[in-house]
Amino acid sequence: DLKSIDVFVASTPDEYQYLTESPAYRVGRKEVRLTGLPRFDVLLERSRATTEDERDLIVVMPTWRDYLVGAMGASSDDRGTLDDFASTPYATRIAGLLNDPRLREAAERTNARIIFMPHPNMKPYLASFQLPDGVEVRSYADTDVREMIVRARLLITDYSSIAFNAAYIGTPVMYYQHDRNDYFVGHTERPGYFDYMTDGFGPVVEDADDAVRTAISIVTDGAQPEFTDRMDRAFPARDGRNRERVYQAMLEARTKRPLNERLTAWPADQLSSSPARP
Repeated sequence: DLKSIDVFVASTPDEYQYLTESPAYRVGRKEVRLTGLPRFDVLLERSRATTEDERDLIVVMPTWRDYLVGAMGASSDDRGTLDDFASTPYATRIAGLLNDPRLREAAERTNARIIFMPHPNMKPYLASFQLPDGVEVRSYADTDVREMIVRARLLITDYSSIAFNAAYIGTPVMYYQHDRNDYFVGHTERPGYFDYMTDGFGPVVEDADDAVRTAISIVTDGAQPEFTDRMDRAFPARDGRNRERVYQAMLEARTKRPLNERLTAWPADQLSSSPARP
């Protein structure tokens, strides 16, 4: 219920603008504060403590699909399964990427490891993926997600917001969106202010062959300036002070202001620029 929200934290200037100006949300600059996410502070600290030699992972982290999971059980990751999941386009296209010998060869050549870590809602299907030796399967239940992000040489996802975490610390990103039309029709997400083609933090590819070739290029040569510039624009302040800003916003929400101040429009929040990337 938006009426009961005292502080609505925004992580990027574009998100802040969308929340405060879109008719879909009945909140304004008083409630919505451009602070950054507190968890990014810890991610930044861990990234700065990670050497380049330790960034040795190609992490594949696709999100879930509402039309591939059954009813929820006792918890959000307790879901029913499909008997023919292994033959679904979702499973076969991801397997096509992970089974490609060119990707494994590039990983070996660059001393990288391939990690497959799908969304927790897809956990019942982990054993259904037909994957080759050399691809490590990880679960959110037994793996530190932050370690995967800070050690990633490349993060491959589809639509997951995990890409924002990677972009905050400058980790290259690629979006493997092999089911774009089905996803926006059959899943729970709907298009918003963020356009993957124009705002995304990495290239968008739609088939396994393009995904392999693009991934190899990024692992070998790094991210293109176009995408690092988008990361910088989305996160103009990487200063480790997000927690402080959230705390101050919480204090402000509890502060009683004189009538003349309450009748004055709340100024737009700004994040000062900091060095381009950690």
